[in-house]
Amino acid sequence: MVAERPKPADVGEVTAAIEANGALPPFPPEELERRLFEADLGDRGREAWPVGTVIVPTLPMLALALAFPDMEFWLAAALSIPWLTWMLREAWFLTRMTAQDCPLSIHGDCARAILACGKVRERQEDSLSLDARVEAVIRDLGRFAEYGHWQASAPRRKELAEHITQVQGALRDAAGAVFREGDDALPPLVAKLVTVMERAAAGRWTGLLDSAALPTEPLPVPTPTRGRRLAEAVGVMALTMGAGGLVIGALALNAPAQYAAVIGMAGFMGGGLAWRGRHFGLTTRGIFGAVGSGLSAGPAPSPPADAEGGRPLPP
Repeated sequence: MVAERPKPADVGEVTAAIEANGALPPFPPEELERRLFEADLGDRGREAWPVGTVIVPTLPMLALALAFPDMEFWLAAALSIPWLTWMLREAWFLTRMTAQDCPLSIHGDCARAILACGKVRERQEDSLSLDARVEAVIRDLGRFAEYGHWQASAPRRKELAEHITQVQGALRDAAGAVFREGDDALPPLVAKLVTVMERAAAGRWTGLLDSAALPTEPLPVPTPTRGRRLAEAVGVMALTMGAGGLVIGALALNAPAQYAAVIGMAGFMGGGLAWRGRHFGLTTRGIFGAVGSGLSAGPAPSPPADAEGGRPLPP
């Protein structure tokens, strides 16, 4: 099941789901509408980024391959190396861009989870769908803890990572309680999601939840280790070797050299997307869905306007 993005028309449903579970909305309707609108734009931008920086630059390579069918292999390889380097750089940038956008995207993910709580109560969705939406919030918080505060001091980053790990545990426990207790466990989960939305907007990253709402047992804080870095390096080497194998295989089948280079690049890109795409919330379906929606959708909706002057609300 593909989660629907909260649109401005869904603000009433989000507010109703919050109030139905005994909580108060974290923002006035106009501000909530603006935040969900900006979160939606951020989601679309991250999905379109690989299209504009990886897929579209591939088109000149394909045109070059068709224009010069007798291109030597070494020349095709020389053109491929900068392309692969650029793609790795874009993957690195996208990872950090996704983490930096967490203060924005967290509102959309929390709103989706709150909507799912309302639908679970009305028997329109099951608990598994709700659990997937809560995991999206947990994933965003994890990205922010790892990459979003890189400019902060080391002690501050450690404090942030420890607190966010506890918040992740609290949200995961609250979502798991729905499987055990049913609808009675929905109000505590909604209260935690609303609190995270409100305090993330205020920049209270080491106070997203009160200590009373956090797990009593200390949770392990995931930190980058040498083994993890080695695993990342081995993964990149495996992608490179796989792309090289595709090139050699294409040449063994007497394919033109320029086609072999394009096949190798496509294999490297597809393997990288399958391996690390979900780490920053990207899938092949989502990327090409962004292309399709961009071609079929009409003009983008305007941001919510000020009730008095009709001007867009300030960020």
